[in-house]
Amino acid sequence: MSMEIPLPLARPDERSPLVIAWQLSCFFGWGVYGVNLALALANHPGFIPLAALPFGPGDIVLDPLRTKRLTRVADESRGLWEALAALPSRWVALDAPVLHPLDETFSIDTIAHQRVLSGQPDIGIIFFHSTAIPS
Repeated sequence: MSMEIPLPLARPDERSPLVIAWQLSCFFGWGVYGVNLALALANHPGFIPLAALPFGPGDIVLDPLRTKRLTRVADESRGLWEALAALPSRWVALDAPVLHPLDETFSIDTIAHQRVLSGQPDIGIIFFHSTAIPS
């Protein structure tokens, strides 16, 4: 059995963190979904989107207004990036909901620094690329 290290997330305001556990980018499907989700939640009154994986200007091609909003998401996520990089364990328990990208096998992949995140709760999101689902 693995030992999870608890990682409480800093809250810059009264909003609850919502962790997006895949790469934000304008260049591939999951990344575009993550960018759109982060943009939609950037000004949400109840949730603050946090990206679990670092992203920067080379990953994003947007108009200036959306770029500014996404830069704010990156700035607010930086503490999480640094904390994940510094942890000695690959198993990390966050005190916030974590959105996980799932594939046809319904498995959760590692993220940056080979970390496996668990949230309160874990929420799986799936895109089917094929109608053939392995049994």
